[in-house]
Amino acid sequence: MINKSGPALCAPGIKVEDELVMGGDSSVLARSQRVVIDLAGSTLGGVRWSRFEVKNSDTDGALVCFEHVSTRWAKLEGDVVCEAQPGHDCAGGELLLDGFAYGSLATTGTDWRRWLHWIRSHTREYTAQSYWQLAGVERAAGNDVAVRRILISQQDDRRIRGAFDSRWSRLRHRIWGVLAGYGYRVGRTVVATLLVLVLAGALGFWAGRTPIRDGRYVAGHTSRTEHPFTPCSTFEQIGLGIDRGLPLAVTGVRERCDLDTISRRGQAFAVAIWLLQVAVWLLATLVVVGYSGLIRRVD
Repeated sequence: MINKSGPALCAPGIKVEDELVMGGDSSVLARSQRVVIDLAGSTLGGVRWSRFEVKNSDTDGALVCFEHVSTRWAKLEGDVVCEAQPGHDCAGGELLLDGFAYGSLATTGTDWRRWLHWIRSHTREYTAQSYWQLAGVERAAGNDVAVRRILISQQDDRRIRGAFDSRWSRLRHRIWGVLAGYGYRVGRTVVATLLVLVLAGALGFWAGRTPIRDGRYVAGHTSRTEHPFTPCSTFEQIGLGIDRGLPLAVTGVRERCDLDTISRRGQAFAVAIWLLQVAVWLLATLVVVGYSGLIRRVD
């Protein structure tokens, strides 16, 4: 089938009670600014797509349009679009899949990883529905690992190809992904929180080793102790940093050992620990909302 001045098949809105078969020994060559095979808005019993030659001589056009197509099941062989491994970024644009709704995927020939690859690397633009459709099918099959991977990939794709109100919104989205996997990998946030507390303890230890005047150090015993203004022990220095870094919890270390905030160096350490305390607040909030699922983008 050859059409040098338009699409090869234009059948939007068709209804097929049985399966629609694409493939075999056929060869399709067309020239279209939009798509070679247009099935937009169709209602199908099933879709079976095996490998066959389909080309669009217009480099700006796509190959197949499944936009707003509804079908009970879909079976696409693994190499119908490309032969690259699922993890490879092909950066193609052969498919239009926005609104493509299917009840199940055939397990022969391809799997959710291949579908995810097509959505990520072979669609014309970012569409959230394509990811949520695939995630819904895998959730119905009880594949929670796949669902999490798919939705994380959706947010990665949104960051790259999606629209944001501002650069700050995009940066915030990126930070949310790095720290918590967009709410699907809260373990990252827990680890980051622990690292910040370790850094706070290290700052307390550093403060206890930083001299200010007359044999005194930034972190020293308070006036309420038997020997005021003397150096704190290593345990007290680390405890001081953690005590100041924790937003709400109080260890009681500061009754015996605290920062000398009269000195400039003491003030600098205090500001540094305040910043760490803010970081702990933010990370702890991310942990809570991540585990509770309060913030998980669906767009």
